[in-house]
Amino acid sequence: VYTVAGAELFTSPRILAAEQRLVDAAGRHDGRTVDPATVEVALLETAANCTSP
Repeated sequence: VYTVAGAELFTSPRILAAEQRLVDAAGRHDGRTVDPATVEVALLETAANCTSP
């Protein structure tokens, strides 16, 4: 059995739309932010308590 490279489709319109929303969100500069110190404390607390974030 032979197949043509690239002939199979492994996605859907729903997945492509979700990926586009992620790309669009990544390019925004007006969203919520958290200062690096707060992130560091949260990561340290999670590691110390062995809990999932």
